[in-house]
Amino acid sequence: MEIKAKLMRRERALGEMKPSLEKTDQRYWIRVSLQFSRVKPADILCSPLQSPLIFGKTKTKKRVETFPVSSCKHGLMETGIKRWLVNISQWNPSSERFEFLLSVLPSHERSQIIRFAKLEDKKRALVSRLLQFTLVHQVLNISFDKINIPRTLEGKPYLKFQGDALFPNLNFSISHHGDYVGLASELLCLVGLDIVSLSKPEHETSIQFVQNFSPYFTSFEWNNIIHAGSSDETLNTFFRYWGLKEAYVKAIGVGLSFGLHRLELHHMNWIDICVYVDGEISMDWRFCIFELENNHLACIAKGHPKEAGETCKKILKESYSEEKEYQHAIELPEQGFVLCTLDQLVVPLRRHGI
Repeated sequence: MEIKAKLMRRERALGEMKPSLEKTDQRYWIRVSLQFSRVKPADILCSPLQSPLIFGKTKTKKRVETFPVSSCKHGLMETGIKRWLVNISQWNPSSERFEFLLSVLPSHERSQIIRFAKLEDKKRALVSRLLQFTLVHQVLNISFDKINIPRTLEGKPYLKFQGDALFPNLNFSISHHGDYVGLASELLCLVGLDIVSLSKPEHETSIQFVQNFSPYFTSFEWNNIIHAGSSDETLNTFFRYWGLKEAYVKAIGVGLSFGLHRLELHHMNWIDICVYVDGEISMDWRFCIFELENNHLACIAKGHPKEAGETCKKILKESYSEEKEYQHAIELPEQGFVLCTLDQLVVPLRRHGI
């Protein structure tokens, strides 16, 4: 399983690690005005570059749309908040189709994709890059041939600017697992996305499987996992904690060097979620979980740029945004994901002659 592969990479990076946090005092809670949505993406009614609708099994039916571009800075900011998904499970492109989609990317990106041996890995890599390049092209109006998206040593992708831009700290996160490749972006906040497939272990019980990950949870979290109920409920609870922690780590850009046991997540029915870091509650983070089709979760972590890891801070440009603008961005409610097709990503590029 891909989750176990992540675990092995963490162990190589960190060596043996034991939980250092005891149960955190639960008397302190913060209320977060984010909805937990049971999103089952269905047919999308228009291009993601317009104002799409998603109809799904949600606690409240929500209209998911991009905000109109205006001269107002907040209006512009909200056009950069994207939540996109591509379901690759049924996508079986011909070699000609794959080559065409590959051709819209710069040569150095193409070489990174074709180095994979398995077609499934190539598909994920291609879709991942198309999402990133389409995001930058749409939000900042930069042509594909001028887009440069390197990664930090810890693996966080970022946009490298050659000149000035209205929002130089466009922040985005990519994740893929199971059927989906997804992207989440913010213009002011740090953002992390982690997609997890709730797949059952094949050669061990649920308890045996989650036991592999026990060092990455505090005693409070671990108690909630192993006492969640049935084996399915145990796995579901584990994956929620794991996905949220991974989303946080991806947002701050610290990679495998960060001990997940340093985080402790508290929630009320997975709606109001807050995080303790090294035993201290952080008021600068908002979390949300979306249920996708075919037993997948999409976990979002959104936080203040001052929380970025050291390497990530070095790539952030000097910002003149006021604190109230950061708070406005952090408090914007999650609107849900847009389910995209590859055609919807490529058609706007054709329209611009790319």
